[in-house]
Amino acid sequence: ADEPAMPPEPLEIPCGGPELLPLAADQGNASGLQVRTAPEEAAEQVAETPCPPIARLQQPLLEGAKLLPDCYDPVTGFGRWHYTANLGEGGLGAVYRATDCKGSLGEVAIKVLKYHERANWGKQHAFAMHRESQWSIQRLHNEEDTRFDREASSLFARYLEDHTGFPSYNATEEFDAVRALYEAPELSWGTLTFDPPLPESPYVVMELAFGQPLSRMNCQDMLTGWERLSVLQQAAQALQYLGSFGLLHRDFRTSNIHMTGRGEWSHIKVLDLGLVIAVEKRHVANTNMAVKACWHRRQHQYDWVPPEVKARPYPNYELPMHSFDAFSLGVLSLRVHGGKEWAREMLMLGPGSSKWGAQLKERGVGHAALLERLLGPSSGRPPPRVVAAELAAALATPAVHTVAASGSTRRSRSPRRPEGPRQRALDRSEKGRGPPQPTPAEGGMNLFSFVPG
Repeated sequence: ADEPAMPPEPLEIPCGGPELLPLAADQGNASGLQVRTAPEEAAEQVAETPCPPIARLQQPLLEGAKLLPDCYDPVTGFGRWHYTANLGEGGLGAVYRATDCKGSLGEVAIKVLKYHERANWGKQHAFAMHRESQWSIQRLHNEEDTRFDREASSLFARYLEDHTGFPSYNATEEFDAVRALYEAPELSWGTLTFDPPLPESPYVVMELAFGQPLSRMNCQDMLTGWERLSVLQQAAQALQYLGSFGLLHRDFRTSNIHMTGRGEWSHIKVLDLGLVIAVEKRHVANTNMAVKACWHRRQHQYDWVPPEVKARPYPNYELPMHSFDAFSLGVLSLRVHGGKEWAREMLMLGPGSSKWGAQLKERGVGHAALLERLLGPSSGRPPPRVVAAELAAALATPAVHTVAASGSTRRSRSPRRPEGPRQRALDRSEKGRGPPQPTPAEGGMNLFSFVPG
């Protein structure tokens, strides 16, 4: 009889080697990229770099991945990224899960620009993608900045590399100077040209976030009252940290916030910085499309956006600087307690409605007064620092731990607990073996992906 066929060995992919960095505008290269050797590697060309086969990629290549930028080809050795999954799409780009085949980044998330072939959209969106990566690299995760806070920075997904074709910077002042040019109110994107031209597919590399977005979770039923407050308190801390750099998020909503862990180990991660702008006087009425967001479009429901920027003359934000994101934080609170549709119904009722208080009480919302201030006039909205402090005090109240996992006081059942080895690992951790550690799941999105601590 014929011997049974043996399964093929996993493909061996070499690791280590040079990294691709954006090319400065005054340096010649038609591709807009230069090859610069990583600090720990010798200065060698790609084909000559020794690559020990220490990584074995077992996940198949994503269908159509060869059309994505710098896709690794094991036959020729060109490229860098082994794309394995499509994690989702937004207004600016599509995000993919990939493995670094020539560096030490491991599994990452790669955000590739959409509509890059459109004349004006491609230009301004490429700059917006470059800017969002630099908010992380130059500000939030820059350990040399005096405002850097390691714990607070962990609330944001870290951007690792910028491959948009814009220059790299040796100092934050250089980034601010370039940003001032592209955010100038009088700039016309239609007449703007780049020499060398931008890459065909600009992209940025980010850390791979665990958990799943709040928008895909039934927070009012899945999370306990303490966990909902913990999510909101961490969200307020994230906005406080962002504000310490003089930045506004403007897109702070459930689809841009991931959650992982349960109980005291629950942790959020803010993913998208695409609409973040600096609080500068010129930006209040700046019509540059790299700054302006058309919130007044009637065909879309931007319920996390405060009403003052959706009314004429359509300012980008109003003072005080935190008022925009404070309103978004109030809407986030409504969503995690009752879901998107209930939040929209509550926004239509408004804090002045006679049904407002009864609806909040029915959903177990214990910070009604704070919520009314967050959703009230811009001048009276509390800063994230105050919100974080009040929610921290509420989390320390024993009564919060008794709130049912459903969003209503009429239903007191506990959240559904997943069965199997993952939950047993979590139970062992809760008995004194330390906090559970998240492990990657398909697409990086599984709330209950734990291994014992």
